[in-house]
Amino acid sequence: MAAPGRRVVALGGKGSSLTSSSVFDLANGVARISIDSSALSRRSSPPLPIPTQTSSQLLEILEQDVLNSNYTLNDVSSADLALFDYSVAAIDGVAAILDHCSSALSSVSDAVAALSCEALRADVSPFNLMDSGDGSSAKDAVAVAADFKVFFNGSKLVNTGKKLLDHSVAEIPSVHGNFREISRSLHSKTRVQLNSGFRAGSAKDMSTALSSLAVSLSNLGDLSVHRAQLLIANSISDVELRSRLSETLVGKCPRADSLEQLCASSQDALRKKDYLLFMHNVYELLDVVRKMISWRP
Repeated sequence: MAAPGRRVVALGGKGSSLTSSSVFDLANGVARISIDSSALSRRSSPPLPIPTQTSSQLLEILEQDVLNSNYTLNDVSSADLALFDYSVAAIDGVAAILDHCSSALSSVSDAVAALSCEALRADVSPFNLMDSGDGSSAKDAVAVAADFKVFFNGSKLVNTGKKLLDHSVAEIPSVHGNFREISRSLHSKTRVQLNSGFRAGSAKDMSTALSSLAVSLSNLGDLSVHRAQLLIANSISDVELRSRLSETLVGKCPRADSLEQLCASSQDALRKKDYLLFMHNVYELLDVVRKMISWRP
């Protein structure tokens, strides 16, 4: 039985829709699922109502802590079960989790990068971007620059001293703006896919969006690691402490070449049309980038 106190995600009722955050909560056990009775009695073709006993079985399966394929549904033929495309369902589920995590990572990465710029006493002139208003400017890059100006408002650290200017600072508007743009596109595709049922070619469509996400994540992680290295080299005067931190960073923080390896693995899986492996690699890449960002000294 589902643990009390968890929020309920209702499926199939009038006006209901499934979101990426709901899928994430269900996957992590902080929400439980409820299937509307009207949804259980609908079948597009052929019209065959699902018996009440089967309905309770579906809920029981969905609420198990560990799911496996060793189960049967009463009064549902093997021919009907064969109609389900489990790989597409898995792809939709992983895509929803990636969508949720990417949206959260976008905000966190901006805040952490702003703190790094302050600690580096960076030259923040690259954030002086303006929207031309005629469609010829990169709106997401401009939006990132505007948000960073808010972060820097009142700061007594940026634009002081030597005003360090490095590519890992100068490229923030472009790289973070691109990540926002791709995350927003993924969110739109995921919302449609979660609520429109299975479509022919949907795995290819979703994989195209996630391929762009993988490249953007790699760029995000690469800048983050480089700024961490700069912070240790330029912001810590104690030689012994700087040496220890450098050793710790090298030993425990994921290396930049791990991004290249995961990107290559994901693209290889995509070429082979192994979409589940491809998505696994993209999720692993996101997790590596999250760890890189968390390693800001």
